[in-house]
Amino acid sequence: MFISSLLKGKVAIVTGGGTGLGLAIAKRMGELGADIAVGSRQSEHLEDGTADLRHAGLDPLAVQRPKGHAIECRIYAEDPDNNFLPSPGRIRHLRAPAGPGIRDDSGAAAGLDVPIFYDPMISKLIAWAEDRPQAVARMRRALDEYLITGIRTTVPFFRWLLTQPSFESGAFHTTYLDGVLAARNGRPFVEPTPEIEDVAAIAAAIMAATAGDGMGAETSSSPWRTQARVEGLR
Repeated sequence: MFISSLLKGKVAIVTGGGTGLGLAIAKRMGELGADIAVGSRQSEHLEDGTADLRHAGLDPLAVQRPKGHAIECRIYAEDPDNNFLPSPGRIRHLRAPAGPGIRDDSGAAAGLDVPIFYDPMISKLIAWAEDRPQAVARMRRALDEYLITGIRTTVPFFRWLLTQPSFESGAFHTTYLDGVLAARNGRPFVEPTPEIEDVAAIAAAIMAATAGDGMGAETSSSPWRTQARVEGLR
């Protein structure tokens, strides 16, 4: 017999050919308000499961099987701009997404050191919805909310992937990623936005304007000081 619960206990799946214990658990979970799905690892036992449901006092027509669509993105401490090589280090900040249909299975937190000796997975980010388009939309929002600093992760890669027309339409295959990654020709997944470029330009202008006003910059230098610095670098 195999029993599992999904969606935080709202759906109970009982398989195993309709054993007495499984049906008793299914009946009790139904009384507690859970949706029940009963099946078997052997297809020939499915009809027996329906008869067992009636015998247990459960209406087979009222049994609800799992429905909807789910997408999982595994967030790794890897650098997608460097051939997905590991990116060990300390997580400085971490803000996990939340909201309807979103689940983030993770044990990571700010201050955690990601080593190079073990699996660099940070979390399993899951989005569920009634259909695939809505699940994709929820996952996009969750990825946009995901904030991890201090290390590089696969979050930017997933943000890009979920915007590809072929992914949206479901027209992908086992070698799909090889083709789309080759087509990028090394273009980085993390690209500065116009807003960030404007801030960088303003910062550079401020540094240039204050370079000679005594704020940490030297206005002159002697040959002796220059030679001492060269010697200090040896």
